[in-house]
Amino acid sequence: MKTVTIELTSTVRQADGSNKREKTGVKLDVTVYSVAEMQAHSPEAAQYVEDALEAAIMANARNKGTQAALPADIAALIATAERSGAALAVAREFIADFSKYLSTKSGKSAAVQALYTGMVKARATIALSSEARRLGLAAQLEQFVMEATPEDATKYSNILTTLNDLCSGTVELDDNDL
Repeated sequence: MKTVTIELTSTVRQADGSNKREKTGVKLDVTVYSVAEMQAHSPEAAQYVEDALEAAIMANARNKGTQAALPADIAALIATAERSGAALAVAREFIADFSKYLSTKSGKSAAVQALYTGMVKARATIALSSEARRLGLAAQLEQFVMEATPEDATKYSNILTTLNDLCSGTVELDDNDL
């Protein structure tokens, strides 16, 4: 068993319309039990660990978005695990940089900029979008990469690959089905 201290944050809308995570000043001491401690405690505690692991693996799969991006075995699963929050920080940075690119270099209206930013923030919506919207987002992502520094292109490569894979997928929902 170990205790981890976390500091809570909340999303605060900035004057430019973007959102930023800011510390609330609230700190929590969270007790984290080991797998062995949970298994020794009771069958229910062991099942809790198994359920939590399954939920984490399923969330990872949803975030990856494509079959090819999923880890093929346990070694691949744990090799890509990041617990530092670095991946979330890179994702937030990507969204901010992509939004800035859209507003300064895309030539698209504010409504289209908001649409593309929303699609990037909520990746599940990409599969539900029309082909024109998916192709439009893919074109903007391609232009973004061309404008990016080599360092940023490398840093965002996993995000860009996932987004491009989603853009090239089939439409899951047709407006005529509504």
